[in-house]
Amino acid sequence: MRPAPATIPLARPGRRGMILNEMILMLGMLALVLAISTGLFYTLMRQLPDDLQDFDEYTTLRHLLRQVESDVRSARTLPDSALGMGSGPDALPLRTVEGPIVYARTPGSIVRYVADPNGLGQPAVQASWPLPHTVIEWEGWTESAEPYAVEIRTHLRRKSEGRWEEHFKNAHVFFIRSRPEDMP
Repeated sequence: MRPAPATIPLARPGRRGMILNEMILMLGMLALVLAISTGLFYTLMRQLPDDLQDFDEYTTLRHLLRQVESDVRSARTLPDSALGMGSGPDALPLRTVEGPIVYARTPGSIVRYVADPNGLGQPAVQASWPLPHTVIEWEGWTESAEPYAVEIRTHLRRKSEGRWEEHFKNAHVFFIRSRPEDMP
């Protein structure tokens, strides 16, 4: 007994291939799918370097915030000025156990100043964080005229395709752990 020949369920009897109309339709659909996805891939490839740069800058910002948190937690108070720089939108002075510290905003970066170790009275740059697209706003929280915390609001701002975009919006609150009466 001979086995039955294999049959293709979708094939019609006597049909061995595709007709020209089916091939043209499939090529047209392929062209349409490629045209739609080209815009997506173009945007992805153009946006990817900016996104990687934003991520690198956000990582640098996280290092800065970790240092600010450490300094605020060891701060005695938030003075109106320190190291010749007044408190305001461009400077955050702190008086810590180790001495005065000032975070100052400069074009494209944040700089951490400490008292000059040589005692010359000039502030010394201890660290600098390059943050060209980061917007940082800080504000001291006070109760009964005594500061007890620092709020820092941050976001990355970049112009993309003619409009400003903001990424990684965050607000951080760092509390002063030590009170002046508890310090030696």
